[in-house]
Amino acid sequence: MGAWKRWQDWATVLLGVILFATPFIFGRTGDVNASWTAYVMGGLMIAIGLFAASREEPTAGVEGVPLILGIALFVAPWLLSFTSVPEIAWMAWIVAVLLAVNAVAELLALPQQTAAT
Repeated sequence: MGAWKRWQDWATVLLGVILFATPFIFGRTGDVNASWTAYVMGGLMIAIGLFAASREEPTAGVEGVPLILGIALFVAPWLLSFTSVPEIAWMAWIVAVLLAVNAVAELLALPQQTAAT
């Protein structure tokens, strides 16, 4: 498909930017666990999205990372105890679901490997 052309990679980057900006948008930068989760997970999403987009051929190893990040992001509000910060907790859950759906779309779009006989 070619580098810098897969919409799934750019969707991962966009979701990362949205998550990273969430504490600033809602004025909740003082909530340490919530805001740092948004910064770190958003930054990781941006980095993996750009890395995946830069690759000429997608691989399951790289394209599967957003699914793992989505699962981790979904449970983060409970594990890191920031469910009392609803703006960031809900954004984490929404972005996590969208990221997981996007990751499944990425994995389904991978070229099928045929066994050589």
